[in-house]
Amino acid sequence: MFMIYVLLIFFIFLYKFLNCLFHSRYQDYLTVLEHKYSHYTRGSKQNLYVLRAVKACRCNSLRIRAPKYWNKLLQSLKDSSSFGIFKSSLKEYLLNCYV
Repeated sequence: MFMIYVLLIFFIFLYKFLNCLFHSRYQDYLTVLEHKYSHYTRGSKQNLYVLRAVKACRCNSLRIRAPKYWNKLLQSLKDSSSFGIFKSSLKEYLLNCYV
């Protein structure tokens, strides 16, 4: 149950980041694929650019892990029209996957 709670907080952070619900100082923390490339890529719709970790200690950082988890999330969840809808749909999705 603890892991579900951690994932919920994690995805809420990412949703708020991508929908500009955070302070502007976090704006450059993660890169959206459609801002990275000037042409269309397969994963450009609401996916994040995955950085490579050169050192093993960076593998567990939020900048490295966040894009990997977010890109695996269902597109219907990423496209939620409001934060409330996203949060309730995400809870249901995580409970179905992990319980």
